[in-house]
Amino acid sequence: MWAKQKQRGFTIVELLIVIVVIGILAAIAIVAYNGIQTRAENNKTVAAVNQSVKLLMLYKELNGNYPATPSGYACLGTGYNNGICFTQADGVSSAGQETASFNTALKTVGSIPNASTVPIAMQSGSIVAGASFEYGANMIRYHLNGASQPCNAGGTGYNYGNVTQCRIILN
Repeated sequence: MWAKQKQRGFTIVELLIVIVVIGILAAIAIVAYNGIQTRAENNKTVAAVNQSVKLLMLYKELNGNYPATPSGYACLGTGYNNGICFTQADGVSSAGQETASFNTALKTVGSIPNASTVPIAMQSGSIVAGASFEYGANMIRYHLNGASQPCNAGGTGYNYGNVTQCRIILN
């Protein structure tokens, strides 16, 4: 008589269970990574705004006023996509642009920090990134990815769907 040999290996059910478990763990890891990445970009913007507030206050103290911006708005820092930190919903009008004269003026009192330059699509269709300074209103606007984010650099927060816009009025 032939002795029945014990077969080695995994059954199809065992393999399917392992694949499902790996899939679930991968999904959890991806969601966690995206959350960490978003928080890191938001923290980068908050840190840059904190430093920019100090630079702008020092500039005003030394020069009597804030550096002028040709178009009314200037992006804080550099590295924005096409040099623009805020594009209106029409996709053409830009409310915030990198401005060489503004950056040059701020460099006279310190190094300019860079906020997050990762574009965030607002529900309105506008595209925002990082922070900008509005000359005349003496206001810094910065955008954080996610609704109801804390404005840790100060100011008042406004929810625009998936984006929190924080505004700091400088004296």
